[in-house]
Amino acid sequence: MLKPQLLKLLSKLPNTQEVKQRKALLMFVGFEQLASKIDWQGNNFTFFAGLIEILTSEGQASLLEFIDQLIESPWSGLESGERLKSLRSEIAELGVAQWRRAFLGEVDGSHSRQHPQQNIPRSGAVKFVGRDQELETLHNHLQHNQAVIISGMAGVGKTELVIQYAHKYWEEYYPGGVCWLTPRASNIDTQILDFVNLEQELFVPNSLGGKLLNTEQKIRWCWKNIERKKLPTLVVIDDATDYEKIEPYLPFFHSCFKLLFTTRKQWLVQSFVRQPLKVLPESAARELLDTFLGTERIEKELLQATELCSLLGYLPLGLELVGRYLQKKVDLSLEDFKEKLEREGLEQKSLRKPKSKVGMTAKYDIKEAFSLSWKELDILAQQIGCLLSLFALAPIPWNLVELCFTDQDSKGSKDLEEIRDESLLNLNLLVYNEKRTYQMHPLVQEFFREQLQQSDWGKLIQEKFCQGMANIAQKIPQFITQDLILEFKTAIPHIVEVAATYKDCLSDEDFSFPFVGLARFYAGQGIYEQAEFWYQQYLSVSQGRFGDKHLEVASSLNNLANFYRNMGRYSKARPLFKKALDLCTSLLGEKHLHVATVLNNLALLYCEQGRYGEAEALFQKALKIKGQCLGRNHPEVASILNNLAYLYSSLDNYIQAEIKLKLALEIREQCLGRNHPEVATTLNNLAHIYENQERYREAERKCQEALKLRKSLLGEEHPDVAQSFHNLGVINAKQQQYNKAKFLLKKALKIFEKCLGTRHRYTVSTRRSLENIYDDMEWFLN
Repeated sequence: MLKPQLLKLLSKLPNTQEVKQRKALLMFVGFEQLASKIDWQGNNFTFFAGLIEILTSEGQASLLEFIDQLIESPWSGLESGERLKSLRSEIAELGVAQWRRAFLGEVDGSHSRQHPQQNIPRSGAVKFVGRDQELETLHNHLQHNQAVIISGMAGVGKTELVIQYAHKYWEEYYPGGVCWLTPRASNIDTQILDFVNLEQELFVPNSLGGKLLNTEQKIRWCWKNIERKKLPTLVVIDDATDYEKIEPYLPFFHSCFKLLFTTRKQWLVQSFVRQPLKVLPESAARELLDTFLGTERIEKELLQATELCSLLGYLPLGLELVGRYLQKKVDLSLEDFKEKLEREGLEQKSLRKPKSKVGMTAKYDIKEAFSLSWKELDILAQQIGCLLSLFALAPIPWNLVELCFTDQDSKGSKDLEEIRDESLLNLNLLVYNEKRTYQMHPLVQEFFREQLQQSDWGKLIQEKFCQGMANIAQKIPQFITQDLILEFKTAIPHIVEVAATYKDCLSDEDFSFPFVGLARFYAGQGIYEQAEFWYQQYLSVSQGRFGDKHLEVASSLNNLANFYRNMGRYSKARPLFKKALDLCTSLLGEKHLHVATVLNNLALLYCEQGRYGEAEALFQKALKIKGQCLGRNHPEVASILNNLAYLYSSLDNYIQAEIKLKLALEIREQCLGRNHPEVATTLNNLAHIYENQERYREAERKCQEALKLRKSLLGEEHPDVAQSFHNLGVINAKQQQYNKAKFLLKKALKIFEKCLGTRHRYTVSTRRSLENIYDDMEWFLN
């Protein structure tokens, strides 16, 4: 330790900063003959390190003489003079072998210190939790590989993991020492030279053989001299960002060196073993919070503590900052704090840079940590990152992202994927789940949303997102199958995000789609409370946006009323239909298609209530408007004729019902072609009319036609096909052909259960029909 002690003392001498001061010192002590060998540039440390190397190369006596003269000079001062005298005595007592080890860096095969040399940072963890398996995995990787990379998002605890590893294993597994380098903090070459000079007791020469060494040559000298010890040495490169820039400073791949990197990048060096580091499990996150708040406080509000961990995304940095903040706020409940955090986001004081970071491993607060990654993104990557932040905290199917960019955009799907992979995924700002789905950490999402608000292009990105989700919502049909439920399921949280958070960014043309799409999605599964909620939201939000006298409001009234009609809640449906009708009439006049649509729906309501006279009048009025606006031969005219047939059938007026259905069938075949689902529906309704008249052969024939058409158009396992099986089964049951009826109804039930679920009304109705057949069979046999 004598050489580093001497260097530290000399480098702190006063009046040696400038070249002329250094030359004056050398002349005073009588060593001006060395002037031609000295590198006069650089800081005090570099200057005196070079001077000591020259003096020691000339022998122990030269160094002692220099110290003697320096003690007598005005440069040493009283305190420095005493310390120089003490060091001079110790140097004078060194034997030859000791002198060579201490000042010439020679190694005799034995290690000169009891413990390895290391500059491992102090850990800031109050208690290291949840990473035992990761420590074991890391140690195993390093025992079998020369270079290992710990990669993960900012704040996930990469540095702390490596600090814990180094402190745990350095004495036993790395007797050559641990060299800790932080490229982002300062020049990596200076860090290496400081480590070798101060920790390894190998003073780096400024020249060899009379030739000055450049920085690269000095670094090479450092690693070669450490290598000569033939002792395992760990080199940690913490928070590496660009491998190409630091590679020239790293040791050659020699068996004595192990390289351990921490980085935010997934692919810093693809040929090295990579160990990804994820956020903490829930139990470990709560335990980390416990270390700051204490078990008693956590157990009092266990649910709130768990929710707080979830809100912070189980990120160690966020948990530590919040824990330290709450530790000082003993009267603040976790529930109140959670509400503040939800309201204020990253601006909440607890997530900001603390006044004092004493005892913390992390160098940055949340925003500072994420900002480092943000600055590495180009403008397109920033925009796509901000777009992704608008999605809900749920898996994001990549096709939804692509939908947000039209053909007019310069970014094709391959360009988007390239930006995603090389920027967002690579910097761990985005996580790959599975099956082309991705997700953002909640705090990363919050950060990107803040950046979006501060940008000039934020509104455009929000509009693209809303348009993309509206396009998906528009495709959700009124009658939704299980296959379609699975298809749309992953998009639903993101459509909800638009309807709940970004509705103001929807265009007028797209405004209704998210609300109606969500309502249809839930109604189709029998989740009627959610369906009602979204229809009500559509009404209230449209009133807030457009005012009470707007066609969008009329549309929302009609949709909500129709929902209540389908639910049999007629007292709620009727006044809404009336309001929609009055509004459409006042805005569009009495002879508009929208007016006819509301009239038709109100007529269906009256029909279901048994108010057939009022219903018929409204159907006829709607039929007249549709005929005048669209012509007599139009599918929408056929739809009203179909509804009129339903009314006449309810009145047992089967002749009129048959006339209307045949006319509807003729129009649909003429306008839509013979092979169309609506043609099959009309055939099915005709079969029902014949069945009610006990014209079973005709009913069965029409039902078979509908079944054949539906199979060819929709496939074997579609709810409409199941409906035809059901109707055929009922017709056969009425003819006491029970075995055939059972076979058909079982087929229908199987399809309904698969497509619509066990609780759907069609499934329940078919199951009841089967039970009735068993009852009829029992009665028939007895």
